[in-house]
Amino acid sequence: MDFSLLNKEQIEAVKYMNHPLLVIAGAGSGKTRVLTYKIAYLIENGVNPYEILAITFTNKAANEMLNRVDKILNHNNRVMISTFHKFCGKVLRKYSELLGYEHNFTIYDTNDQKKLMRDILKDLDLDNKKIKEKSILSTISHCKNNNISISEFEDSAENEIDILKVKCFKEYEERKFKLNAMDFDDMILLTVKLLKNNLNVRQELSEHFKYILVDEYQDTNVVQFELIKLLCEKYDNLTVVGDDDQSIYKFRGADIKNILSFEKNFKNAKIIKLTQNYRSTNNILKAANEIINNNTNRKGKNLWSKNGDGEKVVFTEYETDSDEAYNIINHIKNNQDYKNTAILYRTNFQSRILEDKCVTNGIPYILIGSLKFYDRKEIKDMLSYLRFVVNGNDFLSFERAIKFPKRGIGDTTIEKIKNYSLNNNIPICDIIKAPDVLGIKGKTATSLMSFYELIEKIKTIDTVEDMIDKILTLTSYQDELLNDYDEMDVKDKLSNINELKNRAIIFRETYENSGNLIDGSNLGGIEFLSDFLYDVSLVADTDEIDENVDKISLMTIHSAKGLEYKNVYISGLNENIFPSHQSINEDDIEEERRLCYVAITRAKENLFLSSARSRFVNGKYDYYRVSRFVDEINGDCIVKNKLPDIKKVNTFEKKSFDTDFLDIKKINFQNPYRTGNQIVKEKELEYKIGDRVSHIKFGDGKVLDIKEMEKDYEVTIKFDDYEKEKIMFAAFAKLKKI
Repeated sequence: MDFSLLNKEQIEAVKYMNHPLLVIAGAGSGKTRVLTYKIAYLIENGVNPYEILAITFTNKAANEMLNRVDKILNHNNRVMISTFHKFCGKVLRKYSELLGYEHNFTIYDTNDQKKLMRDILKDLDLDNKKIKEKSILSTISHCKNNNISISEFEDSAENEIDILKVKCFKEYEERKFKLNAMDFDDMILLTVKLLKNNLNVRQELSEHFKYILVDEYQDTNVVQFELIKLLCEKYDNLTVVGDDDQSIYKFRGADIKNILSFEKNFKNAKIIKLTQNYRSTNNILKAANEIINNNTNRKGKNLWSKNGDGEKVVFTEYETDSDEAYNIINHIKNNQDYKNTAILYRTNFQSRILEDKCVTNGIPYILIGSLKFYDRKEIKDMLSYLRFVVNGNDFLSFERAIKFPKRGIGDTTIEKIKNYSLNNNIPICDIIKAPDVLGIKGKTATSLMSFYELIEKIKTIDTVEDMIDKILTLTSYQDELLNDYDEMDVKDKLSNINELKNRAIIFRETYENSGNLIDGSNLGGIEFLSDFLYDVSLVADTDEIDENVDKISLMTIHSAKGLEYKNVYISGLNENIFPSHQSINEDDIEEERRLCYVAITRAKENLFLSSARSRFVNGKYDYYRVSRFVDEINGDCIVKNKLPDIKKVNTFEKKSFDTDFLDIKKINFQNPYRTGNQIVKEKELEYKIGDRVSHIKFGDGKVLDIKEMEKDYEVTIKFDDYEKEKIMFAAFAKLKKI
């Protein structure tokens, strides 16, 4: 094997075979190269490809790894390289009956979960204004990711809302089981349950997979860690690759302790650190290192590169968020390097003003993390038919498919079918086959039986693309679309459906060599359709990115994980924006700092940071300080263009700086509190130091300090619900004495 493309540490990691290994792989340090070379190295040294399992988090990463291994070995191989969910889906379909499920269970996505929970709230006569389905589902996900049972959650319930959540949790689990459905969290949790409770299955799988490799190990949660431990029961040949400094998914349940405590959890473990970065210049890496070195909860490393120092990082502070967005877009427009450019921000609401500036300047852009391909109406329509073909008890898919095209079947009938199915444990497909059991007659009964016959016809077809064609033909789907949309929209929707067919064809062509099936066999017909549906239900936002489109990419930093761009702009570097105002303790701040580290290390050549002194948020302007993360970058790697200290400036007149990034002198400042060049100052405040005041967003608090300026007052308040005090301009804050 040719190791010329690997450095010393990478080669050491590739050749280390028979004990637990943790590879701390810094951003851009070639972790995928290590994983793929290691798989190839194992095969070249006599390991059967069937005995290797590699697990990652996205289909895109899994496919890339598989292609790279094939290229190194110069032939196709049968290594199972899979996402956590896809691997668990294969295991569960083979052994689901041991858990009381049929093998053709349905996977519910986020929209399905919300729909099911809304139905539950309605049936339990609970006020969805008092308790939201999103909040309930978030709690359920937290419990599952941390292996907390319903009974344990019930024991910890402290208030009325928690008690209601317990009630909904129980009903949610019971309904999913009756509908032969699982959500994403179930797939891993139930696989762990299966392995714990069935010694034979655990022994079979741990004997089958003698070498296990896990990518992005810092993103694993409690249940994923348990799964890995169980799979490694027979052999200790575990290699995990990850970066504690890029652990940014705590809100999804990721537990950084998994990577920080690796040596404690796996005996005789070895640690190898990859610090040479192949992506970025040294000035960018110095900025990232200086920020992340302020964290204490980490293994510790410093990235470096042979790419030279490169351009310095540029930070610019603006008066308003409008100025910030205008100058970012204008600078990108001048450079005309759209597809190699990304604008990153902390939260989704920040995209709106950037999108506006793109539109007004005629700049093409793509919003990553918006409506995904598989979330489009026409795609969900087609998938609902296919899902009901696989699982005749999937009520959510039945409800969607039966309603479009319209068949004269109302909500009352659908509700009657649902309740009868749930109460009598009878599959939906058996009810609609003979609807007279519910007293349904006439045209409604005929429509239901015709729908059943349609589903049965689809079952006889071999390929997914032919199934979709049959749905379109037998339902007059296109004609129905023309009743609701104009011809251009219908054309786009039909093109999307054709793309779904194309993806089914590609999936079938790569199926045999993908190593997807545990027993190495191939399936066809309905069971192949089931595998295809598993695949499309597990597509991430970043799997949908077309890297050849000449558009600016706009996305949150979380969506940018794993991506890289020649030019990166990070906007909104203000306290209470980034780091987020929800960061209330040091652990939260460290996670925010890791997020900033991830953002910075997406840049290959040029990195621009920016903030705005005032931002229009929640219908009003608020004052924001520059983020502490900017202050943590020092030395000659950065040029900082800060506005003068507000305490030393008599007016808000524009200032210009000597920088290639932005020409601030050309900014047209807009401020609703100005009259000409003057700021409207409150003549006299109605409150004083020590008074209690109320703020429309932050609630009640106490005034700690008031500083009189020439054109306004600077007020320091400690709000009751916030740990940190906030500083605001009186004209912006509009505080009311209480």
